Amino acid sequence: MKRRLLIFGGAAVAVISATWLAWSYTNLKYPTPEELVEQARPATEKQLAESALKPPSWLVLLPGYTHRYGKGCEDNACGWIEGESGFRFTYAISPNEGQLVDATQKEKYLQFFEERINGYRVRKAQTQSGAVMITILFDESESTGNAANFRADSASATQARDMFQMAVGVVPKKPKP
Repeated sequence: MKRRLLIFGGAAVAVISATWLAWSYTNLKYPTPEELVEQARPATEKQLAESALKPPSWLVLLPGYTHRYGKGCEDNACGWIEGESGFRFTYAISPNEGQLVDATQKEKYLQFFEERINGYRVRKAQTQSGAVMITILFDESESTGNAANFRADSASATQARDMFQMAVGVVPKKPKP
């Protein structure tokens, strides 16, 4: 008796699966190969220009700065911010982003600072080559990859301050519990 139920149960599953499969092919819209290629294609310059008008909600641009989304950002938010003076910095934010400013290698930086904003660790560093970097960590693990990174190849003190002011927009306004 048990064996018959198992066979019947398997047949019922097969009938249900076949029915769902037939229904899905007739009722669900699957992308065509052409649509898949179009979705995978990098953004055009026109699309990037249009996206600049809609910066991320966390970003408060200072006067004289514009925003552009980056190409090829599959699992993160990335882009760059550029000032009228030509100063430009990039950003990447993701649960898997990693830490651009590594506290275990402080000696490789010309300057290194760490502070807390609303309970979140914010690290700032300047390399020997003059690059300015900011990492905002979203959890307490020293090896976390859950971070936001900002980088400029070089910056004056004023530009670095502007970069920091815009970068801290990523920090949640509600303090960490």
